[in-house]
Amino acid sequence: MGTSAKELVQQSETHRASKRLPEALASAMAATRADPRDANAWWQVALNRRDLGHAEQAKTALLEVVDLAPWFASGWVELGKIELSEGDLDEATISFENALEYEDDNVGALSNLARIYEKRDIDHEDTATEQKVLEKLASLGRANARQFNRLGRLHYAAKHYFDAIKC
Repeated sequence: MGTSAKELVQQSETHRASKRLPEALASAMAATRADPRDANAWWQVALNRRDLGHAEQAKTALLEVVDLAPWFASGWVELGKIELSEGDLDEATISFENALEYEDDNVGALSNLARIYEKRDIDHEDTATEQKVLEKLASLGRANARQFNRLGRLHYAAKHYFDAIKC
């Protein structure tokens, strides 16, 4: 009897913790062969591929993760980060928004969406969504000075002067 996918995932996690990424990847890949429907096995493949600098293969594994476990917000965030690094702002936005659908206080998704919305400032006519993202970050105590400044400017542009002063 062979090793189960769950055991192989545990081996992958142990190897990752010891910074033995090639071994961790090999265990994770074996786990996907043992059970191709195991989202955690694909997650381990994605993390190891990402950390080894294999962005395209990490993206492929993340697409499996979010297909098998669409409620897993961290999978969407990691996918969005790769899409963002590829310059695909539209796909990254969708991925980060999907993460927030399942975990509305996911700081990774919120921070990256704030970056995307700020980049799109020239074409971004409706700032209400950006404002909500920045306000959520602020309420979580995770907004940085740049984000507070941006939030203040959005409030000022909307003629919400009292809110702008707070930022």
